[in-house]
Amino acid sequence: EEENSSVFILQYGKDILYYVLKENKNVISNFEKQIKEYKENKKEERNNQDELLSNINKTTIIQMKNNKFYKIKPIKK
Repeated sequence: EEENSSVFILQYGKDILYYVLKENKNVISNFEKQIKEYKENKKEERNNQDELLSNINKTTIIQMKNNKFYKIKPIKK
């Protein structure tokens, strides 16, 4: 609960539903700021995962005469 807004959170199974009741549409609650920051962080994590997954295709496995296997991966920056 804040001065100009209130948040209502409901959990339904694994889903969490939230409703922000605000004095007017120009008010940005701390909860909304936290949700926006969380989404931005998750988006950045997804982009990093996509980059790692794209490098999987560039990985080569070599079998040597001694039957040992070696993985050769692209160099990370």
